[in-house]
Amino acid sequence: MKQSTEGARLPWWLIDAGFVSLALLLAAFERGLAASFLGAIDAQMIAEILRLPDDGSIVPIATIPLGYADPREKPLWKGRYLKAKGKRRPLDDVVHWDTW
Repeated sequence: MKQSTEGARLPWWLIDAGFVSLALLLAAFERGLAASFLGAIDAQMIAEILRLPDDGSIVPIATIPLGYADPREKPLWKGRYLKAKGKRRPLDDVVHWDTW
């Protein structure tokens, strides 16, 4: 009997987004930041807050809040900075601050 494969595969961009999210969480943790993965429960609200384009070219599938943990809390792990300093693109070139 032949099984139906319709709908059996996730879109490639969804898999990529999962890997990127994990890499971001690990990098944040390595640098001593607190971070969490939150599924985008209300995609329209997130799109409005971040002023994403109305053409649907950007699809919010999750949010990752990050920041410094409360300094009074005991750190779980002291982060190490990569030895590749200076070889990376400037942060403002790859990060959108508060808006798209």
